[in-house]
Amino acid sequence: MTRHFTWSEFDKSVEYIANQCKSLELTGIYGVPRGGLCLAVALSHKLNIKLIEKPLKNSLIVDDV
Repeated sequence: MTRHFTWSEFDKSVEYIANQCKSLELTGIYGVPRGGLCLAVALSHKLNIKLIEKPLKNSLIVDDV
């Protein structure tokens, strides 16, 4: 059986992850190319934290796996 992840579920997941990360002092958000970029961009906007091109110390690393 195929299960689809809807945009509504994606938005709720972004909200949940953002709430978990609000108290962290992040230097940036890095999205692993392809799968992680959509989520990384959404979190970057939600948390108002810059999207970075490579992982740095205290950065959030995002992937879809």
